[in-house]
Amino acid sequence: NPISMAITTKEGGVFIDVNSSFIKTFGYKSKRDIIGKTTNAIQLYFNSDESEKIKKTLEEEGGFDNRETLLQKANGEIVYALYSAEIINIYGQDCIISAINDISHRKQVENTLQERTAQLGSILNNLPFLAWIKNTKGEFLGVNEAFAKHYQHSVDEIIGHTDFDFWPASKAQLLRE
Repeated sequence: NPISMAITTKEGGVFIDVNSSFIKTFGYKSKRDIIGKTTNAIQLYFNSDESEKIKKTLEEEGGFDNRETLLQKANGEIVYALYSAEIINIYGQDCIISAINDISHRKQVENTLQERTAQLGSILNNLPFLAWIKNTKGEFLGVNEAFAKHYQHSVDEIIGHTDFDFWPASKAQLLRE
């Protein structure tokens, strides 16, 4: 199971059980390294404010799904996680069952994509002539301000559209070729 699972006590956050994915994801050797310790003792939450927000949400709503959270591995490395949790009762004791999906790689890819998109936007907007980028369907993925001004539309009005949305079919067909 790629999802890290943990059961902790509601009061105090003492670990009762974790699955093997939790051990692997957070860099522990065995359950013995975790069971009986608190989330604070193993410094699970990168930010103590986040820990308090999670506790408050659990108190008010009884649970939550897919909350982006920064957690910390045994070695201090940060884990971007989608964190779901719910209060359950085990033999009369309120506990929290948590499901944690490590999305660190996805966040890294998203950040790289945002950087590249910003770089591409800077390049496009600094070109002194009309410039655009289209996908294989002919949809505008990006245009510079000079292009938008020349055709009297905002950049946002152009993105996602094709030549056929702005010009007669005969002209649009010529522009496509």
